[in-house]
Amino acid sequence: MILLSIIGEKEGVNVTDEELKEKILDLSQQLAMTPESLIKIYAQRDGSLEGLRNNIHEQKVLDLLLSRAVIEKGE
Repeated sequence: MILLSIIGEKEGVNVTDEELKEKILDLSQQLAMTPESLIKIYAQRDGSLEGLRNNIHEQKVLDLLLSRAVIEKGE
């Protein structure tokens, strides 16, 4: 999503290699496969892990926006 990318860039949201590794471990456990197998699948499908990195980035931006949201009670 372009808007989330723009907000993330403006707010300095980044995805570290450690966060990417953690996500790979989490997903591989959920799918009952090795992290290496999951990486191979991403490499075959997307050519790299950039798609997964982008998903993590979008989620971090959404989390940031939700943390700053103010809900006001209507009349």
